[in-house]
Amino acid sequence: MDKYLLSILFVFAAMSISAQKSMNFQYLHTIPVGAFQDNLMHRPSGIAFEYLFSPAKVKSLQLGAAFSVSMYQNEDHSGEIAVSSSQSAYVATNEDDCFYTYQGIARYYLSDQESFLRPYIQGQLGGATFFSTLTLTEDPEEAFASDTRSHGTAWLAGLGGGLAFKVCDLFYLDASMTYNESSVTNYRTSPESNPGAQYRIDLQSHQNRSKVNHLALKLGMNMLF
Repeated sequence: MDKYLLSILFVFAAMSISAQKSMNFQYLHTIPVGAFQDNLMHRPSGIAFEYLFSPAKVKSLQLGAAFSVSMYQNEDHSGEIAVSSSQSAYVATNEDDCFYTYQGIARYYLSDQESFLRPYIQGQLGGATFFSTLTLTEDPEEAFASDTRSHGTAWLAGLGGGLAFKVCDLFYLDASMTYNESSVTNYRTSPESNPGAQYRIDLQSHQNRSKVNHLALKLGMNMLF
């Protein structure tokens, strides 16, 4: 997959050398749908970055790539955990459950570049990878180590649109909404902390498997250059 993504980025870079380009920086809020919604206790939020260019002289069309990182759970845990059959230790940790997305984009503007309002429609195709990071904040016996684990990857196909508000010739405010349909993948959703729970430290428990369909809402700035 990494070689495939690098090839796409190389082609985009080569095609965009003489084209008008834009970079978008956005806040991202995700609304899960279906089984994905049922399994999450918090709605994901994060940041997104887009790089787009207009091929040849077709200024209404933009091609490019998008990348985002979102967190849907951040928890602090503490408690006793068994080190061996006869020994236990007290540990305190922080766990982040997240996913990142990477998609190619084709965007078509419904008005010209001189317009104050520029509505657009877009399609996108790529993937989403889910991972968790466990950081030990208290472990006096150094019995365990911090860990990051990838759980699974899903393919994403999205369709949506947005509206760009012109501030000046080189700067737009941008708001968009995209629905992403996905394949099935694994992801982790730990239960909320409670004093009676055995502490979980391996990042392999509490796995869910389903489609991760969702609605992505973005708000940010669009810079032309």
